[in-house]
Amino acid sequence: MGRARVELTTIRRMGRDQPVLEIEPRQAFDDVDPGMLTVLGWLELGADPRDVHDELEALRR
Repeated sequence: MGRARVELTTIRRMGRDQPVLEIEPRQAFDDVDPGMLTVLGWLELGADPRDVHDELEALRR
């Protein structure tokens, strides 16, 4: 299985700057095209994207 680029960034959503998690696969998966960028915010994650990013980085180690 390939790895993915995971980056914490900020976008303007609902009139405010919001942290979001960007996930981009580096290799093709079964149902995801290579290079397909997925942007997830608090609404999609149900948690603060900063916390999710920290947990994902801890799992990579």
